[in-house]
Amino acid sequence: MMKSRKYMAGLVFGAALMYIPTTAFILQSKSQENTPAVIRFVQPADQGKFSWNSLINYAIAVTDKEDGSSDYNEIPAGEVLLKVQYLADSSKLKNQLASLARENREVPALTYLMQSNCFTCHAVKNKLIGPAFELISKRYPHTELSAGQLVQKVIHGSTGVWGSTPMPPHPDISQEQLKEIVLWILTRSADPDICYYPGLEGAFRTREYPGKSGNKGVYLLTASYTDKGLKNTPHSSKRVSKTILLKPAGLP
Repeated sequence: MMKSRKYMAGLVFGAALMYIPTTAFILQSKSQENTPAVIRFVQPADQGKFSWNSLINYAIAVTDKEDGSSDYNEIPAGEVLLKVQYLADSSKLKNQLASLARENREVPALTYLMQSNCFTCHAVKNKLIGPAFELISKRYPHTELSAGQLVQKVIHGSTGVWGSTPMPPHPDISQEQLKEIVLWILTRSADPDICYYPGLEGAFRTREYPGKSGNKGVYLLTASYTDKGLKNTPHSSKRVSKTILLKPAGLP
């Protein structure tokens, strides 16, 4: 009988030893999951009002468990992107919000743009050191051949195309990433109802009063950020976004 008890005790003790590492593994796996960032609009307020042909100031704050906080300059301003979209008919708002959610997941070009230094020399609608993306879109045909030529110009650099200022080479960006960026520039940057602004704060101007049809018009402001992911864990980064709505002044 004594042997039997010792034998049973050994089984229980052995089972406990086997169970402890399994529990530790589960806790470790959960602790290593990447926590999505949190984006907040400091201004303007959601459901706020706007006036036609007026400047709208904006400020964005981002916090991330792994990356830190934009309040303490731990998240660089240049890694946050604001999309400003005018929607002429607010009855289509539900469908548009669903489209924004899909775009946040499915458009890698925006992430590649933010990870590169493209916005140092280019803006979407206005000329900086280099031409606006919108002008590039209007100059080149929206074809695979044209996109391939532009990819090579970006990789190897070019000069004399848009003036005397040369564009430096970008061998650090892969051809696959550049193709996504170029196709986005050619097909999406010229949309007159959408503009993009990198950074945590700034201002944009609303359009001229469009007449009575403007009573249905609204602005959607979408801030997005792609975090760094977990250290030594490839493909663990997450892109998150936050959207707010602005209505014309005078409407309830």
